[in-house]
Amino acid sequence: LEYSKLEHMVDYTRSECRRRYLLEHFGETPPFQRCETCDACTQGKSNGLKPRELNEEETIIVQKALSCVARMRGAYSPTLVAKVLSGSQEKTIRSFGFDRLSTHGILSNWTIKQLELLLLEMVRAGALRRVHVTRMIAGRERTYAELELTDLGQVVMRAQDDGFRMTWPKLHVAQTTNSSTAMPRVANDLYTYLTDIRRKLAAAAEVPAYVVAPNRTLQEIATQRPMTPEAMLQIHGMGASRFERFGSQLLDAVHAYGSG
Repeated sequence: LEYSKLEHMVDYTRSECRRRYLLEHFGETPPFQRCETCDACTQGKSNGLKPRELNEEETIIVQKALSCVARMRGAYSPTLVAKVLSGSQEKTIRSFGFDRLSTHGILSNWTIKQLELLLLEMVRAGALRRVHVTRMIAGRERTYAELELTDLGQVVMRAQDDGFRMTWPKLHVAQTTNSSTAMPRVANDLYTYLTDIRRKLAAAAEVPAYVVAPNRTLQEIATQRPMTPEAMLQIHGMGASRFERFGSQLLDAVHAYGSG
């Protein structure tokens, strides 16, 4: 049960009213939002982290994490999910066959600790459910947390909820490179146009935006402007299966943009 206790301790340090948090923890419903007597209330404590709507890039990251949980086909610990997302090659990962999942290493530029924070915030937002199970492991009884996809998580994963809100974790490195803002203006304009096309294609196919094309793929299309199927297939991330589903529409978008 140590993992559960640690999570509650972390939540306590982030609470904006200590007394309210303790009462709710023990199953009581306090008649106040803030007691105005604990240290957090008297100091006007605010952790600065509030649920909000995510931008496009953050939404794609959440959808990738949710897709990973779905493809693992079962409830597993947050650490194990984080290791799959980061691309770990540990023996446990390989023994389960998780290294063969399409989502293995899909967030490899995040550390495992950062991914655990992300997953925790997704739990708080209701996209994932955290349940505690007790099992015999190596002859000892152990209790630990496992993650399950919720109905809301299914909706968010399929990009069917435009109003999803969650607290974005503070402690993470920049998760993308080759930002579109660093591209020449014309390429940047084309990139913006392509993201709109991607959004429509994803909505029509009922899939997350990154399934149509990751940001890096759109950025390379915008800068290289392929005009033939052969050239499009040379773009990073544009494999034969992706081109068969979405490549021709993206190619048409490049032609349409070029013709004004």
